[in-house]
Amino acid sequence: MTWIASIEKTASVSRNVQIEDRIRGHDAPIFQRFIAQAPEYPFKKALHDISSDHAYTSTQSTLVLNTYYFLDTISNKFNDTTVQEKASTLEKCLDELTDFIAEHFTVYGPVLHGDVLRFCMEPQWNVDRGSNPTHEESIKYTALGRRLAQIARATEVAYEDLLRTGHQRLL
Repeated sequence: MTWIASIEKTASVSRNVQIEDRIRGHDAPIFQRFIAQAPEYPFKKALHDISSDHAYTSTQSTLVLNTYYFLDTISNKFNDTTVQEKASTLEKCLDELTDFIAEHFTVYGPVLHGDVLRFCMEPQWNVDRGSNPTHEESIKYTALGRRLAQIARATEVAYEDLLRTGHQRLL
């Protein structure tokens, strides 16, 4: 009986290793494409600019949107459930962030270089952007800034969590 149990345990371990190898073989290339799509420094810089300056460039917008679309694509779903949970959390954060900026940001100022545009949050309510807002508009702007900071921070945390988990489990 001991011998049979030992053989069954060995076979079970072998199956689990094969399953993990298959999952890693599928997921690792997706994770590497994710890293190439959203490199850490440019991605975090975009989030920082959006949050602290209430502004971003069209280049940064493309980075954020393409990261969302990358994670939303069915062929880029991870088989590792833990990694996929982290990716789904980031996808939800990016969805909330892109909805927020689509609603509250507009093109502001001249074209920067080439065809790069700058987008700013409610420039008509921002004294630093040459506006003269009412007290109520200033209160609204401050509230939007706080909400934006929360969304951007949650997105950064979700991004870092996916990076850490992917490196630990897939690479």
